[in-house]
Amino acid sequence: GFVELQLRTTRNIEDSWWNDWLHGGLQYQIEHHLFPQLPRHNLPYVRKKVQEMCKEQGMSSLYKTLSLYDTLKVVIQDLHRLSMALCECEMG
Repeated sequence: GFVELQLRTTRNIEDSWWNDWLHGGLQYQIEHHLFPQLPRHNLPYVRKKVQEMCKEQGMSSLYKTLSLYDTLKVVIQDLHRLSMALCECEMG
């Protein structure tokens, strides 16, 4: 369903004053994708409710929070994997 798709395709960045300043509250990507109309300053409060719901529904393993460094690393790895797949399609 919708919630599982959002959990599988997004991840949060660790909460800190630095990440809050840098991302303006959008380090809570899971909550932002579940509730796109929710004001950013409310996302940290919804986070606890989403984590509780994930636990109750047996989806805790899908709720991912990474450091900014690890998040950037995963994004770059995904972009590399996708670009290599695209190159293989064009050549093959």
